[in-house]
Amino acid sequence: MAEPDVIVRAIRRTPEGIGVYDRHAPILVKNLRAAGAVVEYEDPPDTRRFLDENSAVEVIAAALAINLLSSAGYDALRWAIGRMGRGARLRLSLRQGVNESDETFDGSVEEALALLSSGAGDAMPEPERRDASATDDVPDVHERRFSTTREVEERLATAETRLAVAESMLTSENDDDESEARAALAGFDSALNWAEGGPFEQAVHARMDQAGRWVRERFGCKLHREGNEYFQRCPVALGHNRMGMSVGGLSRKVCSICGEDFSECPHRPGVEYVVNGAVGPLEWCRVCGERDGCEHLPDERYRARLIMIIVEMQLEEVSIVDNPAFRDARITSMSYTLDDLRQALGEDFAPGADVACNRCLLGCDGLSRRLPTSEGQ
Repeated sequence: MAEPDVIVRAIRRTPEGIGVYDRHAPILVKNLRAAGAVVEYEDPPDTRRFLDENSAVEVIAAALAINLLSSAGYDALRWAIGRMGRGARLRLSLRQGVNESDETFDGSVEEALALLSSGAGDAMPEPERRDASATDDVPDVHERRFSTTREVEERLATAETRLAVAESMLTSENDDDESEARAALAGFDSALNWAEGGPFEQAVHARMDQAGRWVRERFGCKLHREGNEYFQRCPVALGHNRMGMSVGGLSRKVCSICGEDFSECPHRPGVEYVVNGAVGPLEWCRVCGERDGCEHLPDERYRARLIMIIVEMQLEEVSIVDNPAFRDARITSMSYTLDDLRQALGEDFAPGADVACNRCLLGCDGLSRRLPTSEGQ
């Protein structure tokens, strides 16, 4: 077996001896392998887990041992890092030979590329097509931005369609019109989650507010009540609180295309693959990832992108963050105290009756980046 060009090290170990790796490490490994480098992990798949920590700042902490000082080895690393996404930060540990001390690096993708370019030749290797079913090359540095744009557009289109269906139902006195309209609001909220921090945020926010007013004017809105307890569960109201949940833990993931360990299989995120539809031997549809209720046909071929499916998760922490890595990991319910309600409705308010919510009829004060203690009606 060939001596590896790169060995990916664990960033720490559990008391049981499981190697813990950064969640971005498999992407870097796949890109390195696509560039022609021989790459191995320090641990075999059964004793390898990945650290999922969701935060607003994208940091790729990969511990790498570079065993070959060849120009080709460095070029492969440059090529792979260049596809990790501009704006990310890298933390690398580079071993330049078994008898030499490690060289550490902590900086931006651009700085890493400049460092590696100064240590090797200028030639960049062409990516090697490893999977004949792939319909695209390795995604370029703009792939993450493109994926986010596509997610926003798809969610907006779905929400607009549901709102249009609800509006058409009004004239036919269909009892499903209100549920369809409120499902549309959840869609606009999800679109805002994916648009946050990007060029579409302001437009999506305005459209969500407009849709919220339309639903309030036609159907009326009220706080969710359970006995004498009241909760805000409207996706428009809660969507203005730009807070989310960060789940940290150690995970094992499989590939939706082949069902194998994601860190070992040849399939890459951002690449389209042609697959058969419907739930098959993998127990999920390779097109949409659904385990039941899938509309894709088993004898039809579809273009599909890889989905990472978590099959094992050891939870370590849950916290509230400003911008969760999983965009839709947001607060879905917020309770009100009796003092909150009396402050908004008057000291004579007594719990037990329904409370109307007029938030979408009021002027919008903008998006809040801090967790509020209460929400006005």
